[in-house]
Parts: sequence; C-alpha cells; structure tokens
Amino acid sequence: MGEVDLNQFKGCMIGLLVGDCLGFPYENESSSYIPLNLIRKDLKGIKDGSLESRCLTDTGRKQYTDDTSMSICVSKFLLESPSGNLDYRDLAQRYKQGC
Repeated sequence: MGEVDLNQFKGCMIGLLVGDCLGFPYENESSSYIPLNLIRKDLKGIKDGSLESRCLTDTGRKQYTDDTSMSICVSKFLLESPSGNLDYRDLAQRYKQGC
C-alpha cells in the first residue's frame, strides 16, 4: 500500500469514527425526530472546536458503536489476508471472538 493510499485509508477510518460518535445518540431514531438545529450545532462545533465529544460516556470512557468495531475488524481481516485469498470463515471467527 503506497503512502497516499495509507493516508486515504486513515482518513476514511477517522471519518467513520467521527461519524459514528456524532451519530450514535440518534441511532434508531426516525429522521423526522432529529432536529436540524442539533445537527447544525454539531457541525459548527466541529468547525470551531467547541464540540463536546460524544465519544465519551458519563464516566469519561471512550465509546463507539458496533459500526466502528466491525469496520476495524474487517480492516484488520483485509490487511492480514494474503492477496486475493479472503477466508470468510476466518472473518466470522474474528467476529465471534470480538476481533
């Protein structure tokens, strides 16, 4: 993997994590339920640095959802698999073991 490709991959993973952290408070809610002003406030907070981390729980522990966890697992699986040889049973076993 070239350096440019690696940077793009890192950017994708960071974007996934940020999106997951911003979105998990609204998970399983109807899109009509989510007030547009909250989304605008979050986007403004990202831009000016005032956004409080949604990735922290009340106890201050970092948190993300299964979306990020499974994406990390799939990424490791793809990086550790020999070129072109994707053993999906191995991926299923990784899921079972929690990656």
